[in-house]
Amino acid sequence: MKFKTRAELNKKIEKYFGSRMEDGEIVKPVTLSSLAVHLGCDRRTLCSYSKKEKYYDIITAAKARIEAYVEEQLFNGKAATGIIFNLKCNFRWSDGTEEAVNEKTPGIVEIAEVIE
Repeated sequence: MKFKTRAELNKKIEKYFGSRMEDGEIVKPVTLSSLAVHLGCDRRTLCSYSKKEKYYDIITAAKARIEAYVEEQLFNGKAATGIIFNLKCNFRWSDGTEEAVNEKTPGIVEIAEVIE
């Protein structure tokens, strides 16, 4: 990253969000890709840096703001397919049926439990 300090990164992120707003309202979409471009990198690099302890909380907070914005788009009457794709790819959302398959079903005894 091109930032020497956490404060410098945070200032640049706040400038990004400010550039997307007018009168306290978001007027341009906020996305991970556009944030990355604003920071001078690509989306993958930004996601990689979010795993580094030095930047984790700052980038995670920015990602949470973007995720909230994207989620809100589901309720404004726009086509949901692209929004859902974005949430799944960028924020690890999944369909409820995918989660249910991976969870243990109450009342079902696994063979390993019986053998022990």
